[in-house]
Amino acid sequence: MTNPTNELSRQRRADVTRLYVRGNSLPEIAANLGLSDSAVAHELAEIRKEWVASSLRDRVEAKARELAKLDHVESEAWKAWERSQKKFTRVKTSEKKGKDKNCETITDENCETITETRSGEPKHMAAAQRAIELRMVILGLIGHRKSKAPAADTEPGKGRFTRLLRDTASHRARKANQDAVNQDSANHENGKHDIVNQNTPHQNGAKREA
Repeated sequence: MTNPTNELSRQRRADVTRLYVRGNSLPEIAANLGLSDSAVAHELAEIRKEWVASSLRDRVEAKARELAKLDHVESEAWKAWERSQKKFTRVKTSEKKGKDKNCETITDENCETITETRSGEPKHMAAAQRAIELRMVILGLIGHRKSKAPAADTEPGKGRFTRLLRDTASHRARKANQDAVNQDSANHENGKHDIVNQNTPHQNGAKREA
């Protein structure tokens, strides 16, 4: 059997909550519901406690849910890593064509079984490492680190080695231009020196005549 007092208390708390979330002040709520300010203050304190408890409970549940997802992702990543390390067997088929004694074309098929040993796919290890890092972030063991996006390639189709060659060629071109400028300056200075040397005997002769 429902206790009327408890029912009235729940209804009053619901009314206080409704008015509070609509932006009413404590005196306004008290006047609207015919309650004292102290009674409304008590109800608001209890309401805030319930909200905090509910928020913490939801946060804990959300954290547990995300951790369970990461556990699954990490488990699958490790399974994929182990599979990528297993030996891989493939059959290589080769055909050899020739002619028989009647000059008829014949095809000889040769099948070869090749077993390859693989060291594992790095992407699976990276996936497991990422799951571990995210779990540590959720648990508060490390801070969140923003991953830097790779710089966009302004010249699609050209790799790093090609860009390195381009930069080297550009550097050589600039150096050649600078060398040419330096050579022109040197030639200009040598020309001035030759003119001075040509004028010197004339000046000496003028002095002797004087």
